[in-house]
Amino acid sequence: MAIYLEFEGIEGDVTAVGYEQQVKIDSASFSVTRAVSMETGNMSNRESSKPSFSEVSLAKAADSSSAAFFKSSILGASGKNAKIHFVQTGDNDQLKEFITYELENCIVSSFSFEAAGDDLPYETISLSYSKCTISYTGHDLANKGGGPSRFGYDVSAGTAA
Repeated sequence: MAIYLEFEGIEGDVTAVGYEQQVKIDSASFSVTRAVSMETGNMSNRESSKPSFSEVSLAKAADSSSAAFFKSSILGASGKNAKIHFVQTGDNDQLKEFITYELENCIVSSFSFEAAGDDLPYETISLSYSKCTISYTGHDLANKGGGPSRFGYDVSAGTAA
């Protein structure tokens, strides 16, 4: 499986058909949490808080997008859209979308790098956003794709989108 980032206004080095000039991502993390209070012997009255969304954290090797992400972390304005594509090889070695995270109104909230010895610098980028939509496309045993399952949440409004 490969992970590609499509970030408005920033080009990367990906050459895979359909994902040209996107940014190759090595790992991604994201979480949503809610505090839930539970009383022993009274589980029917559980209460939960509003969801709390983490920033999306992406790790990648240094590439042609590095300077643009560094610049965006310092000077960049909000309003950029991003898509994180998780793809896998399907029939005839064609890439198929497995899951996609769409982020709206992104801000690059942090940029960091580390390097050791003869290795390329390794970068971590964090994205803050106002809306997140997840689209999952499953495949059957014959590798035929089904319709996507989608859900979005508007963090700024606190509503499903």
